[in-house]
Amino acid sequence: MGEAARQLATGLADDWLTVEAAAALTGDSERTWQRNAAWEEKQARAASRASKAVMRPSELGGKPAWRVHRSIDARLTRFPTHATRDDRQRPALLTNHALHKVEQAYRKLRRLDEWRTLCDVCRDATEVELAGRIVAEAKRAEGNDFPISVRALQLWRRAYDAIDDDGQKRGVRGLIDGRGEEPSGIVAKVGRSQEAQDYFYSLYRTENKLSLAMSHRETLAEAKRRGWNWPTTISGTHKWIDQHDDIPFTFLCRHGKRAYSKRFMPYSEQDWDLVEPGQFYVADHHQVDFWVSYKGRQIRPWLTAIQDCGTRRIVGWRLGPAPHQEAILVALRMAFREAIPEVMRVDNGRDFTAKTITGLTKTECRVLRREYGPEWKTLVRRGRDHVTCDDPRWLGVTGELGVELIYAKPYSAWSKGTLERWFRTFEDQCGKLFSTYCGHTPAARPESLQLIREGYTGRGVDPLALVDGSAVPTLEQASERIGDYLTIYHAAAHQGVGMRGRSPQAAWSDAAHLRKAVEGELDCLISVRGLYKVGANGVHLTVCGTHLGYGARTAALRPWIGREVLLKVDIEYPSRCLAFEPGNRRLIAALDPNKRIHPLAKSDDLREASAAVNRNRKDMVDYAKKSARRTLDVSGVLERERREQAVALCATGTDDAHPNIVPVSCGFESQSMPVPTAFEAIPDVYANFDLSLLPSVAAEEPGDETLDPYAAFNLADLTEEVDES
Repeated sequence: MGEAARQLATGLADDWLTVEAAAALTGDSERTWQRNAAWEEKQARAASRASKAVMRPSELGGKPAWRVHRSIDARLTRFPTHATRDDRQRPALLTNHALHKVEQAYRKLRRLDEWRTLCDVCRDATEVELAGRIVAEAKRAEGNDFPISVRALQLWRRAYDAIDDDGQKRGVRGLIDGRGEEPSGIVAKVGRSQEAQDYFYSLYRTENKLSLAMSHRETLAEAKRRGWNWPTTISGTHKWIDQHDDIPFTFLCRHGKRAYSKRFMPYSEQDWDLVEPGQFYVADHHQVDFWVSYKGRQIRPWLTAIQDCGTRRIVGWRLGPAPHQEAILVALRMAFREAIPEVMRVDNGRDFTAKTITGLTKTECRVLRREYGPEWKTLVRRGRDHVTCDDPRWLGVTGELGVELIYAKPYSAWSKGTLERWFRTFEDQCGKLFSTYCGHTPAARPESLQLIREGYTGRGVDPLALVDGSAVPTLEQASERIGDYLTIYHAAAHQGVGMRGRSPQAAWSDAAHLRKAVEGELDCLISVRGLYKVGANGVHLTVCGTHLGYGARTAALRPWIGREVLLKVDIEYPSRCLAFEPGNRRLIAALDPNKRIHPLAKSDDLREASAAVNRNRKDMVDYAKKSARRTLDVSGVLERERREQAVALCATGTDDAHPNIVPVSCGFESQSMPVPTAFEAIPDVYANFDLSLLPSVAAEEPGDETLDPYAAFNLADLTEEVDES
């Protein structure tokens, strides 16, 4: 083999170009080709394949320069003399086919041209052997992503030399991969009727979310029945949808307005650089992803957190067995001790819309919404300033402190974005450190979780011997660990928007001004439940989900019967209640609960006790219903089944209780059977019966139809012969 043939076989004969030559052939800048070469080398290193760009020493002895292989771009392909027609086909091919498929076809043509040239030069080897050399060189230079083999080269040559309908070779058109494209002639000859398009969209653009394949098949069947034009292949429908479909409108029809607004409607982002520390709070609940021990059982507790958006600092939090109003009040008391914000964004749950926090009940909100329309909140907020001058009243914790509440949009977690993101950070940095971590999805749940919850000690030869779940943390221990984590989190650098690498604690300390509240007044204000009317048995209100009464035995509350007082119930211990005058907030008296409540019982204990009572009542009702069913005996069950059968027969019209009897002649119709005498017919127990004991028959007046029941009784009738026929 000659030197030229050897260079051609090894792919070193003019296959590597400098970036200057590549830029001159393609019209791009040298800088563009340098970036392309660097990117190609990085991708090849990641895929563990041969790179199409290498750094080689400069021929002039300077710095190393990039060299790129011709296969990196179809525009660098060397075309032989007989391929000039293929060059003229390039614009048409790029118009009718995807760019990557055209480039792939020219890569095939280049390898095919090398094989043909090698076959002309090397006469001492077969075509198959030379094809093997080309395949080896192509795999070394282009990697495994280029589908080439000896059989592929033979098929490429056959497709390239195939004769088209016009009597000419197909050329590069024969090397283009047509899979995934619409067959030739479908769009031009068959097309799509407007009626077929309308019918297709009537199926595809519905909230039933029919798949594209199902809509295509139904449209094709309807098109064949009605004579419409519609392609038979689903690949053509896919391509037609990608090129002509109105994606936003189709998404609106398939997913609804809410999903459409979330995905396509414009939105505004909050600039946290303009938010001062202690100015904007956000609050929400979150069920943590680990289990704790609480009162002899295992639960997944709820974390109520309040975050300062300007500094990402958790200013208030509480870990409890359930999310409720008292948990929010405890977190608010902790947060408002740090600073009282101007605005606070909260969730739409009923816990955050309670009268204690907002100053309005659900019924009052509905009345105001019907009266004032969508702007009722703004009107009420403006009117309170005038109302409180003449008649001071309870405005809720936020209203009393001058905090404006903003309710997050339902089913829009991003409206509380900073806090929702912190919940995920909390689970990654703190929740996963608990041995009872369960994950937020079933896929993330550890397989050993059940063993840990059952108290697996980790002894023995079991593969899970390293897992020790003998000590499930209690609720108090989990709260202590969360407090320690928050200390570390507040001191760590934060890369969020507006933080500039500062820690939450450092950003909080840079605050120029923070609104503060007096400690005693804040504690009293957080515990106030609102205005309530005093009755004969004191004051009644709902505390911790339970209807409770206070002050039935308090003499100081008697003069206030029929009037409203301002009540304060301790958020931790519901047995402690105080009554104040609504005008000047002067203390009236301390009220004792009407029903005895343990003085150390907490709000969570009261809620659990109320839930237990409700469960017992429900179980008793269910038991009574089931017991009524079990009292049916055998006769009752048979009677019920008989009634059900009668109803079924009545529905079908076959409910005749008497069977049809057909008289049959037996030959004894004219004969009679003698009947025994009366005394012989009477049983022995009536043998000594005294006939005188029978009541006498009184003569009735003519026309009187009220006869004695024994008047027609005559023993002589028993002696007559009866005709049995």
